[in-house]
Amino acid sequence: MNMRSLKPALLGSLIASVALPLHATSVYTDPVGAVVTEIPAGTTVLSNPFQHAKLFQGEVDSVNGAEVTVSGSLPTLDGPHYLQVISGAAAGSIIDIDSAANSSLQLVGGADGIDGGDIVAVRKH
Repeated sequence: MNMRSLKPALLGSLIASVALPLHATSVYTDPVGAVVTEIPAGTTVLSNPFQHAKLFQGEVDSVNGAEVTVSGSLPTLDGPHYLQVISGAAAGSIIDIDSAANSSLQLVGGADGIDGGDIVAVRKH
């Protein structure tokens, strides 16, 4: 096969590979990390939540009043931080951390709704 007969074949393949996706009627992909927000009718102010990276993520071992014990060792927390509940009955809750030591967190206002087995994350304010 010589180069002159090869060029039209390559050009035809290129055109076909570009033209095929143009005929798709629908495409769907599950979003990754998406948050769905129901917006009520009327005038509503909506803002994207901006947050620091997770310093820790793990499973809750036990809850005793305002004290939450997690599996794994917590990093040293300097400055204000909060606990974000990732999964469980209280998923989406954000609670300020009063103090942290080893694998124990003392939460401001208690740990209502947080249970053993829930997944939580610690983030800086």
